[in-house]
Amino acid sequence: MSYEVVAPELLEAYWPLAAPWIATALGHDTEAWEDLEFVRLGLLRGQFTLWIGYPERNNNLYRYMPRELDVVMVTEFFCRGKEVVCCIRWLSGKNMDDKIKDIALVENWALGKGAQRLEVWGRPGWERLLKPLCYKREFVVLSRDLTRSIN
Repeated sequence: MSYEVVAPELLEAYWPLAAPWIATALGHDTEAWEDLEFVRLGLLRGQFTLWIGYPERNNNLYRYMPRELDVVMVTEFFCRGKEVVCCIRWLSGKNMDDKIKDIALVENWALGKGAQRLEVWGRPGWERLLKPLCYKREFVVLSRDLTRSIN
């Protein structure tokens, strides 16, 4: 498995491959494609970072424009108090149980960029996968659409 960070100026070339994976990570509600545009714009502005993971190939040209992806991830940096946090905001891929061990690559990259903490925001299944790697639940986010009535 090879991973690469996609520079914002190359996003449009990779977007057709990455977008369906990101949409899967966003969820299956009817507003997911609006959220997908939010992610695309954030990637273009450099607010988010796009990672792609693809199968190893002997052909070096495959590295520059893979035809298939195994993992797509979007990260974001922010400050919480005096701490710099790198957050995996969206992550989707094939056989994630096997690929979760690759999180060390993201940890090292984030540390090199000045982060003191890596967070993974996602569905409850991530807690099970990341617990063996010393990740723990720190908080729970609850939300309600205020434009809809309670009844």
